[in-house]
Amino acid sequence: MKFRKYRKQIASFRALMVCKNYQSSSPFAFALVAPAAPKNLRDSDYNKAFEQGTAQWYHIPVYSVSRYTEAQMRAIGFCALGTTVAGMGERSVKFVWPVLAMQCVPRSALSVEQAGTKKDSDELYWLFALGKATPVVNPVADFPTAFSAKITTIEALTQTTAFSQLPDIAG
Repeated sequence: MKFRKYRKQIASFRALMVCKNYQSSSPFAFALVAPAAPKNLRDSDYNKAFEQGTAQWYHIPVYSVSRYTEAQMRAIGFCALGTTVAGMGERSVKFVWPVLAMQCVPRSALSVEQAGTKKDSDELYWLFALGKATPVVNPVADFPTAFSAKITTIEALTQTTAFSQLPDIAG
């Protein structure tokens, strides 16, 4: 790829867009807002990486986001992931990660580092390679108790603090 050597600069620029609430019509101005996996189902180092904003990977089952087209999924430029804090059950988004790359792979192809646990399954998952996270100024909370994900704009993500108020590109 021609721009491969510029990948780190592109990731930094994307993170800067989040920091400055940059409003863009860029296809990379979309964010996947979703919960991180339940902590009891994952490796503790994997969980800590999401809590501390150092996660390098995120995965989500294809069936969980089946209402989106492949083009909509590939337009995701950021991941905003809801995590819990010890002693509190409510999830909130504290960091936004730029997406460096993504691919659709069978669950069995994911390592413990990528998924927090190893599973022997042919079920398809979207795997996101994540760049350096940016802290969110106003964390997004109010996640439903059942799994729910949305693709929204960076603009909307920076202007609300409730998951239920985020617009979804799927309508």
